[in-house]
Amino acid sequence: MKTKLKLLVGVLASMHGAGAMAVTFDVYNDINPAGYIGDGSELAAALVTTGGGITIVNGSEEFQGNFDNSTAVGDAFDGDPALICGDDPNCLAEFVDIPPPSPDTDYGSAAIYTDLNFGSIDDTDFVLPDGILLTSGNANLPEMNTDSGFTGLASGVGDAGLQALLDTLPGGHISTDATVLTFDFTVDAGVNAVSLDFIFGTDEYSEFVDSYPEIAAVFVDGVNYAGFSDGSLLTLTGATVGSGNFYNNDIWDGGAPTDPITGASPLAIEYDGVSAPLTLVGLLDETQTVHSIKIAVSDSNDTILDTGLFVANMQGLTVTGATDPSDPLLPLDDPNDPTPDSFDFVIDVGDTGVGIDPSFPIFVDPYVATGYTYAAFGANFATVVIPFAYGDGLYNVYVWDDATMTYVFVGEIGVNDQFDFLALDPAGYDKFMIDGIEISAAIDPADPLGFVTGLTFTNSGMITVTQTAIQTCDGSPDCSNNVPEPNIILLLGGGLIGLGYLRRRQKRLS
Repeated sequence: MKTKLKLLVGVLASMHGAGAMAVTFDVYNDINPAGYIGDGSELAAALVTTGGGITIVNGSEEFQGNFDNSTAVGDAFDGDPALICGDDPNCLAEFVDIPPPSPDTDYGSAAIYTDLNFGSIDDTDFVLPDGILLTSGNANLPEMNTDSGFTGLASGVGDAGLQALLDTLPGGHISTDATVLTFDFTVDAGVNAVSLDFIFGTDEYSEFVDSYPEIAAVFVDGVNYAGFSDGSLLTLTGATVGSGNFYNNDIWDGGAPTDPITGASPLAIEYDGVSAPLTLVGLLDETQTVHSIKIAVSDSNDTILDTGLFVANMQGLTVTGATDPSDPLLPLDDPNDPTPDSFDFVIDVGDTGVGIDPSFPIFVDPYVATGYTYAAFGANFATVVIPFAYGDGLYNVYVWDDATMTYVFVGEIGVNDQFDFLALDPAGYDKFMIDGIEISAAIDPADPLGFVTGLTFTNSGMITVTQTAIQTCDGSPDCSNNVPEPNIILLLGGGLIGLGYLRRRQKRLS
């Protein structure tokens, strides 16, 4: 049983985080405001950006959560903990300090919000476009950290998709109290991906790291694309906290800076731990004409101390190349330079998903060589994968050693073997080299599909990557006329994603 205090505690406060504005939460129920149906249709409409290339399939919306002090999963939950816990005395004990909501309580585990601005910490502005909030309890959030253990009850049941993600963590955790929104949608011609913006927050931070790894996810056509910018799941573990994915908003345990006079929390929001605003990109299954999205958040192992996912600005994207090794991003043609010695790629990458998550590398294809050196400015390399065999399909991997000012051999890589630089150094590397492409492979330097490389990075942002060919004389008469070594520039920008000639359906809100 948790020992964290679960009582409402008043604080003297007249200010929020720097520059914060009053966010408005319209809690999703039929009490106040009245009129919501409760089938999820209002939440879906508030999430999808008008003119963004996405059309909701009417009647497909489903909502699992607390609505009108009950749930949308057969109204099996009415605030009685025995309906959740059965005869488990440890579970029942968790409900001692949680009074059931009264009939006129402004209650619900989801909300539609406007004017979200929690303020700033350092150079991070905690701002999102208008959207929705899904929580594992009470979505009527105070506009500052007023409670040492903010708690409400959601559906009283878990979610299978979240459970599958929890099963990948050690410890045998259980999804217990989920709020879930699902709906189907179609897209305009040319749209093959969707994006949305989000912030993840939890009141389990930081006392219950690993013990109660609350979790959230966004499944697009069955695949979860939501995560932190380092590619990890949206959950509370020692790894996600240790990697700096949470900003400390906890004024109850002395860990976060507070105003010495007012006692105000750094951010104008209840949750003790909050992620930075992030953007995800979900690739659509192009074998389907009707697509699906599921947004879910859940407690784990108990039903107390709430967690929430703020989600906004869902819209369609057109992604050209780079996500499929058989269709990599190619250099941009320059008609004024028919025999270039350098080639340019431009990619605008989101904070989570393609280019960040090791499961979704970006594939680029420069002109060929017997090997390549890679250097990054603004981020480090996290992984590399070679999806096709060139020559014998075995290559040598080296990393740059500042002490010796040389490349040091660290291992071999085969076809589709993803080499993890973070296993050698959690910070990654800003330079590495691959060689071992046999001269006998005789790859034509003019072949635009000569050597495809899949890369992921340690963070998003505007990153410059140079990839320089290592060319070897093959002894032929025209050896001295080899194509000059190309410098390949790859630009990575945070916030959106554009692979090849990306086109958004609507100008992005800010």
